[in-house]
Amino acid sequence: MGTKAQLAKQKRRLSLKRPIAVLDLETTGTEVELDRIVEIGVVKLTRDGRREVFHKRVNPGIKIPTEATSVHGISDKHVVSKPKFRAIAKSLLKFLGNCDLTGFNIESFDLPLLRKEFQRIEVSFPVEGRHVVDVKTIFHLKEPRNLTAAVKFYCERDHGGAHSAVVDAHACLDVLEGQLNKYTDLPNKVEELSKFSQGARKQSFLDSGKWFRSRNGKPIFAKGNKHRGQALSEVADEEPDYLEWMLSLSDLPDDTRKIVQKAVR
Repeated sequence: MGTKAQLAKQKRRLSLKRPIAVLDLETTGTEVELDRIVEIGVVKLTRDGRREVFHKRVNPGIKIPTEATSVHGISDKHVVSKPKFRAIAKSLLKFLGNCDLTGFNIESFDLPLLRKEFQRIEVSFPVEGRHVVDVKTIFHLKEPRNLTAAVKFYCERDHGGAHSAVVDAHACLDVLEGQLNKYTDLPNKVEELSKFSQGARKQSFLDSGKWFRSRNGKPIFAKGNKHRGQALSEVADEEPDYLEWMLSLSDLPDDTRKIVQKAVR
């Protein structure tokens, strides 16, 4: 007798017209314009049900912030001898081929950041024509939690390898299959799942105004075309008038105001 999760997998599976690739990235942070990849894990599900794996650690070319290391455990010493993204880009493109794409928060994070990495090295990474399924969106619509809780809920097991890119990618695919079996109203065709999973973005901020996030323990701007990704302390030194303008805003939340006032002082 198999487990309930194993039996459930036999009932409903993804209906594929072409392979689908589960993408998971570990990075230096979550700012698309600023941050870099430190680990890539891709699990490709073929039409005949095989899983193929692409797994690489990458030297990001910039310092890995302590906040990022505390999440995924990868520090500068772990990637100092690893290849730069440019060196593995060609093999990654070949592996992804004409795959549709899925992942946990892929639309808001993994895919934009990966596209930016390809853009920096002036290599085309076509997304048009691919169906994109965001597992996090489906999960949050049905069971608002994180990937570890999703594995426990849908697969009835603990997710002991959390924040290892390829382990997370395997788990994400297991969760997607578990979702298909739990929610019979979910389509199992990738193109229909792609439409269903279009959804919201969720981020962590230092303040209710969502102006700042933490990087190496210091506030950086999380929005604004001019200073997004820049340290608050740098703006205070180089353009204090901008902070004075912020403080003049009548609708600036109190917690945001306190952060800015501290920088001005």
